[in-house]
Amino acid sequence: MALGFHKTDAGRYIASFDAQERVLLRQLAQDLQEFVGPDQTAVQPDPFSIGILESATISDDPALARLFPDAYDLDNEAAEDFRRFTETELREAKAAHLAVIADTVEASGDKTVLTEPQARSWMIALNDLRLVIGTRLHLDDDEEPEMEPEYVEQLTAIYQWLTWLQESIVGSLMGEIVEDDEPLV
Repeated sequence: MALGFHKTDAGRYIASFDAQERVLLRQLAQDLQEFVGPDQTAVQPDPFSIGILESATISDDPALARLFPDAYDLDNEAAEDFRRFTETELREAKAAHLAVIADTVEASGDKTVLTEPQARSWMIALNDLRLVIGTRLHLDDDEEPEMEPEYVEQLTAIYQWLTWLQESIVGSLMGEIVEDDEPLV
């Protein structure tokens, strides 16, 4: 069973995960990394427009729309321009943060030891994972998830566990002492 993150005197951030938790974290990070990675279908008009999309609209997928919302609610043209100039870089940054989770949990045994920049990447990536899962569970609206009840239960437990894990890393980064290392689930 996981023990939440805590900061050591040496300035490292340590958490313990069992084998199943490590596999779950790695798989979640890799799956979301593929999901948010740079859009391979984006057309770039010439080689000097690196990272600038020819056109960009908000995704039809609610989870992607949640991760990459419009910057301007009331101005569709400005929102599209902003997305054209920033979405590629945002996707690359999110994928890089997720890679830190996959790489560090893969490289560790029972204890995951992180530097401060790695801990910050974990914090950001855990938030993205929670946003996607929360969207799939329809936590921000009154709709029922379109999946089997047992899957909803499992996904809810994962969401709660990731929330607890993110809380422990945020607290550690802020220098708080986390007294309860037991996850909510």
